Amino acid sequence: AGDEAGARRWTDTAAELVELARTMAVRDDGTPQGPEGQAWLARAEAEWLRAASGTDAVAAWAKVVTAFGYGDVYERARCRLRYAEALVVAGRREEAASEARAVRKTAVRLGATPLREQVDDLIRRGRLSDRPGGGDRAAVLTAREQDVLRLLALGRSNRQVGEELFISGKTASVHVSNILAKLGASSRGEAVAIAYREGLIAPEPSTSG
Repeated sequence: AGDEAGARRWTDTAAELVELARTMAVRDDGTPQGPEGQAWLARAEAEWLRAASGTDAVAAWAKVVTAFGYGDVYERARCRLRYAEALVVAGRREEAASEARAVRKTAVRLGATPLREQVDDLIRRGRLSDRPGGGDRAAVLTAREQDVLRLLALGRSNRQVGEELFISGKTASVHVSNILAKLGASSRGEAVAIAYREGLIAPEPSTSG
């Protein structure tokens, strides 16, 4: 985004970098680099296409994801995030949601918090957690997340949630973030509203009378 001169500057920079990547992907004897070198070349090509055209090309990022399948789990997850973004732009939301869930699973397993936050942001912005009915949403939430959601509906803070569930406040915060991402909510209040609307939680019975 920006003025024409700024866009041209970034396009020119991207062109210079992709040419460098193409050069580095070939050994001195003219043979191509191995799987890792080819994967990074594919990524450079995809990033160049993104800068040059202003859009994410689905086919280019699909190629990158395949190329990083040689074994670099973290970089492959990062590329799958780009692929998911490209799918959103192309209007292929179901595929984008599938990719985003896979990225999130990997990010959680690796403890890659920045990557998890990025994919959560994409899930929220792209409304990738939307589903036809509440039953499908409920199936996505773990038992612990449903416990946390019930306490959120009662107005509990992260610290209070942690105390009631015998977990740390930090762990409670992670559960809350997971719930917001899975429900496509931007706030705790919105998550609770979605939960009530779709029957994920029931109002607490009154103790009066």
